[in-house]
Amino acid sequence: MADTKTSVGDRPKLSEFTRASTKKPGDDIPEKDKMPTTPKPVAAESQSNEPPPEMTPPETPAEKVAQARVDLYADIQDAMLPIENYRKYLEEHEITEDEAARIVDDLMTNGYYEEEIPITRRVSLRLRTREQRDVIRVQLAMQVQRPLFTDTMNELVSRYNLAASLVAYNGKEYYFPGPTDSPERVDQLFDDRLKVVEKLASAVFSRLTVSLARFDRKVLAVMREGVAENF
Repeated sequence: MADTKTSVGDRPKLSEFTRASTKKPGDDIPEKDKMPTTPKPVAAESQSNEPPPEMTPPETPAEKVAQARVDLYADIQDAMLPIENYRKYLEEHEITEDEAARIVDDLMTNGYYEEEIPITRRVSLRLRTREQRDVIRVQLAMQVQRPLFTDTMNELVSRYNLAASLVAYNGKEYYFPGPTDSPERVDQLFDDRLKVVEKLASAVFSRLTVSLARFDRKVLAVMREGVAENF
């Protein structure tokens, strides 16, 4: 019996099965049996059918001057638009331009605006715009008292706002703090005005809060967008 044992050198190597083949399809076909290859046609460069751009002639000096006038007119119209809208807004709220100018001047120079408001033929009310610390005072009061109902919250806000704006009522004037007064003095003067408001009759309190709401709306209308361009 012939010896069929293979030596180590004859055993197939794993690398022969995993190495990528370098042969190409058709390499086993004899050269004489191969089909002749036809070169692929080269595509011609595409030619654009778009017409050449038109040449714009340069502007003449007269055309430049005319265009500058048009641009200037457009800028003036854009600048006048907020002013015209502001004037129409004042007319809708029945506020004259002189009255609006006085409100703006007082707020900018004095830090507040006051107005005398007739309640009856013999009784009047004088109100003042509130400061930011008055807004903070209302917020703190709501955080401490935590009103559960909307009516309770509205009554608290109206009471504090009226006390913060009350300058005079029915011939009696009330004091406001000066710029150098201490925080304790500021709170004391507010508490004095708040006591006056809390002693008002319910119907009178409601009537005065309506006047305060109209006063606030007027000031907010005057200070809306457009006031800087108009004054």
